[in-house]
Amino acid sequence: MKRLFLVLTIFLSALLALSQEKTAVIRPGDNLVLENIPAVPVSIAEKANQYGEFRAAGLYSWHPLRRELLMGTRFSDVQQVHLLKMPGGARTQLTFFPDRVLSASWGP
Repeated sequence: MKRLFLVLTIFLSALLALSQEKTAVIRPGDNLVLENIPAVPVSIAEKANQYGEFRAAGLYSWHPLRRELLMGTRFSDVQQVHLLKMPGGARTQLTFFPDRVLSASWGP
């Protein structure tokens, strides 16, 4: 009987410890005052992040003689210049700057 009581006590203590374990949440900065807003779990923020990460491409310039173009698309976290040599072809990255590139064009 004592053994069963001991096992039950250990089990209930472990269950209580698991139920009180805190979930990781996003902490706002000290300059933000929140009232009546529940904490956001990190798991929800990570799941939502996949919808905020996307890439788009923009046309910068057509080549004056060949069927090529310069385009801008994100590589890592910044916009870079890519060369496209044919319709539907693979793009080749031309710039590798730490800051984004806003435009590019063919020389005269």
